[in-house]
Amino acid sequence: MGLLQNLPIRRKMIVIIMTTTGIALLIACTGFLLYELNAYRRNVEQELSTIAHLIAESSGPALAFDDERTGSEVLAALRGDPRVITGVIYDREGRVFSSYLRQGAGDAIPPRPPPQGTEVARNSVTLTSAVLLNGEQVGTLYLKSTMEEVSVRVKTYGGIFAVVLLLSSLVALLVSSRLQRLISAPVMGLAETASRVSEEKITPSEPPNKRVTRWGCWWTASMR
Repeated sequence: MGLLQNLPIRRKMIVIIMTTTGIALLIACTGFLLYELNAYRRNVEQELSTIAHLIAESSGPALAFDDERTGSEVLAALRGDPRVITGVIYDREGRVFSSYLRQGAGDAIPPRPPPQGTEVARNSVTLTSAVLLNGEQVGTLYLKSTMEEVSVRVKTYGGIFAVVLLLSSLVALLVSSRLQRLISAPVMGLAETASRVSEEKITPSEPPNKRVTRWGCWWTASMR
């Protein structure tokens, strides 16, 4: 703030306008980024829930008839979604019935089914749900989906926001350089008028009408 006080009034106004514009843009971009990331997480959860519903319907008969081959074929359909890295079907006793692990994922298959529900971590979403057949639970399904795309989106949006911030700052600088004259010019004129009035020696020997005229001119100039 001390540096700002030493600047001329024209530069002060430019700095204030630029700072206000930058802060407003930064807040807007941050809000948009948080909204997009939250929307992406919700979308991943919904898609994972849909996949779990389809697999649970297809794997129910396989669990009922202890058909591991069919269970493996059902989970093999997960290869079509590169985001899903782990899929496990458990039997009634909680033992692993069939499993799928994306190649190169480096993830471990849980030996027992986790508690049912959805869990959102920093880079993944896991979903555990019951496998029903005729209203009876015959097993448990576990799915894990990666959210590596979040990092890609953050980098992409960060680059876009940086360009937008730079261009907006340049536009704000050009506009503020012109608009500040509308305010700084009258203020500078008022300061010059006040300086001239303070430098003049008004003595009692001067006629009253002359003193009134001078102070009237100063008052008129200050009100412009």
